[in-house]
Amino acid sequence: MDSPSHHSPDPELTELLRSWQVQASDDPALVAKVWGRIDATKKRSWPDWIDGLVLLFARPLVAFSAVALFAASGAALALVENSIKDEARFDRLVREYVRSIDPVQMVAATAETSHRHP
Repeated sequence: MDSPSHHSPDPELTELLRSWQVQASDDPALVAKVWGRIDATKKRSWPDWIDGLVLLFARPLVAFSAVALFAASGAALALVENSIKDEARFDRLVREYVRSIDPVQMVAATAETSHRHP
């Protein structure tokens, strides 16, 4: 079965394509206008160092290293914050335990609660 690309070319279309000619523009400033538009697109609102940073992170090794560094930093900060909270929780538990076994603090805590609820 023949596909459309195997058909013989249309003679009228072939003659039309042979007779076709490019007509140049009469505008002498066309080249200047084209280059002006090209220059306008080159101007960006961000500095050149951002372009360098984008090109740097386009490399897979650099991008992976940055992601790994940020993930490790986040995990380390989470551990530090969690240890600070654990330390505060431990200090509170120690104070509550001492209050529960120290008769002086038990009396003070009882007096404190009786003043709150008359």
